[in-house]
Amino acid sequence: MAAYLAYLETTIDPKTGLSSDGQLGDWLGPQNNALGSAFLVTAYHAYDLGIMRKSPRSSEKPADAAKYRDQYEKRKAYFNATFVNAEKKPSRRAEAAGGPRGRPAGPPEFRLADTQTSYAVGLAMGLFTSDAAPQLISNLAEAVKRENKDDGGVARPPYSLMTGFIGTAWISQALSGNGLSELRTGCCTTTSTRPGSTPSIRARPRSGSG
Repeated sequence: MAAYLAYLETTIDPKTGLSSDGQLGDWLGPQNNALGSAFLVTAYHAYDLGIMRKSPRSSEKPADAAKYRDQYEKRKAYFNATFVNAEKKPSRRAEAAGGPRGRPAGPPEFRLADTQTSYAVGLAMGLFTSDAAPQLISNLAEAVKRENKDDGGVARPPYSLMTGFIGTAWISQALSGNGLSELRTGCCTTTSTRPGSTPSIRARPRSGSG
C-alpha cells in the first residue's frame, strides 16, 4: 500500500490537483458516465490514505503516521473543494477538450453529478465535511426515491438502484449508517429494459410492519 500511495503522489497534476491515474469507474452502472472517473479516483486516494494513517505499521512509526495523516487531510479537503458544489451536491469533471488550433485545453470544468454512487461513496468513506453531510444525506435519500435517467436517457422508476460495481459496494453502508435503513434493499426485482441496456434493479423500501 505504501508503494502504491507513493506512486499516486507522482500522478497528481500540480496545477489541477487531479490524478492522471484515472482508470476507475462505476462500471456497469446505469449512470457511470454521469459520474466519470476523477471523482472516484480522488475519493479512493483519500480513503486509502485514511487507512494508512491508522494502520498498525504506521502507528509504530510516528513520522509515517504524521505523513499519512497530513496527506489524508489535504486530499480530503481537495476532494470537498473540487467535487462538492455550493449547493452541496457532487460534481464531476467534464470531458477535457483541446483548445483551438491545437492549443492546450483550459482549466478543467466540472458539472453536476447528482447520482446515487457519488453520494454513497463520499458518505460511506467519511469524506464529506460535517457541515455538508446532512444535506448530502438528504440528497442521497432523494436520489433513491425519485425517478432517474440513465446514461442513455432512459427513465428508471423510483427506488431503482442506479449503482455499478463501485457504488453497489457502498450504498448499503451509506444508507444504514445515516439513518436511512428503510431505503435499503428489502425486495429486489430485475425489470427488463430495452435490448442491450443494463437491467434496472428496483429497491423497494422495507415495510415498517416487519
